[in-house]
Amino acid sequence: MQKRVLVILLSLFLATFVFTSVDAQSKSVYWNRWDVLINNVDVTNNHFDVTESYDINFSGSFRFGSATIPLTNLDSITNVAVSENGKALQANCGGQRAGTFCAENNSDGLSVVYYFFQPINNASQQFEI
Repeated sequence: MQKRVLVILLSLFLATFVFTSVDAQSKSVYWNRWDVLINNVDVTNNHFDVTESYDINFSGSFRFGSATIPLTNLDSITNVAVSENGKALQANCGGQRAGTFCAENNSDGLSVVYYFFQPINNASQQFEI
């Protein structure tokens, strides 16, 4: 059981935000807080809602973030939403526009890439997926 919990926690850690940068030595990302809420559990239909909430401190300049959620033991993930500081980003897979996100399935799972409303420079922000 402990091994399974460790595997799940490691999977969640690896599934979280992946930020890319040109100069990795001068940029860093630190999670001040990371919460996961599972609610609206329907055991009859095997359906539930998951919200991941992050308070992240950025050192350097960042324009976007991403997460890959493995689909192991899942049939599908639907109704994806992303917000920054409580303000909803708009679903749009047509480009890299500020205030949008794109959620698409790939070989690694569900890939979510989201573009901040404004570049974040040496500040903290809150996100929900």
